Amino acid sequence: MRRMIRRVGPIGVQIGARRLIAAQVESRGRRPRLHALARISRGASGGGLPELSDLERLSETMERLGFEGRQVVLVAPAEKELVSVLELPAKSAGAPLGAIAPAEFARERRIDPGSFEMGWWELPEASRAAPGTRAMAVGIAHEDVEGLIELVVRAGFDPVAVDARAVAFGRAVSAAGGSAEGINAVVDIGWGGVGVSLLVGSMVVYHRTVFDAGLVACHREICSRLGVDAEGAEVLLDVVGGGDGESGSGVDPALLSRARSLAAPRLRALARDVSASLSYGSHLYPGQAVGRVYVVGEGARHAAVRDAIAECAESPVEALTPERLVDIVDGGGRGVNDADATLAVSLALWSEGEA
Repeated sequence: MRRMIRRVGPIGVQIGARRLIAAQVESRGRRPRLHALARISRGASGGGLPELSDLERLSETMERLGFEGRQVVLVAPAEKELVSVLELPAKSAGAPLGAIAPAEFARERRIDPGSFEMGWWELPEASRAAPGTRAMAVGIAHEDVEGLIELVVRAGFDPVAVDARAVAFGRAVSAAGGSAEGINAVVDIGWGGVGVSLLVGSMVVYHRTVFDAGLVACHREICSRLGVDAEGAEVLLDVVGGGDGESGSGVDPALLSRARSLAAPRLRALARDVSASLSYGSHLYPGQAVGRVYVVGEGARHAAVRDAIAECAESPVEALTPERLVDIVDGGGRGVNDADATLAVSLALWSEGEA
């Protein structure tokens, strides 16, 4: 009998506006399996780099839950990522694109050429005839990535990579068996913002984050307009969105109706923005049909959010949950399969051989 080899990979650590989420995957057989998942609330919400105390609490939680090793793959807070599409010389001209791309990135972002780390890749040929090479670049300032790594090391971790969100979402779609052809979208509905990534096949061709457009916008308006506290507004937001486990029983019907009226315009605006991104992708790549819209993040659990996007985008919409990427034994426990953890699981699937 052949012995099955078990290998545990690095730990994916996702830094959100309100939570830190860690995931670890083990390889055993053809399909990877979730080894462990941890989720903690940040001591202070609002985004940016986490506090050292948050990372130390995450470490303690991980030890209790059976994580193995200290190697981590990170993703920077969304507001720290710098994303640009570059117009570079044609490859046929023999120009050193590897040297030109960082210089063009610095020029376009109006930052010092030596002040950032950057990764880039060539994009498929678009509809418009252009003599040059189009490329997508994702960067992060040295002070931001060094600050993040320093915090992580002080908390006792061994960082092996800092991944880009859009690349991690592309990996998630591939792991979930998404279409290798056409245009797929990943919509990350977080607490503090909404990110939209477009993929042609498995390649990310577009990424945009709209800050202050996530769930916090609805939450803030419910608080201010209805005079409820933060906890009450979150309950109303869950019921309005059709969040799991929220039936609306015990909530004042009049208050709930007003909350729905306040949330509806925000949901429509979010859906229109996603639809505009899909239209942009269709315009650039007219030969590629729009496929599915995958929703991740805190907002993915809200049926009202998914329905609004489906109606406006006229494309199939589904929550991309961890079980689409990896096997989860016996359900894994409460919250393990929530779509707010999909990014962390995709980070855990990172491998050193990736470009």
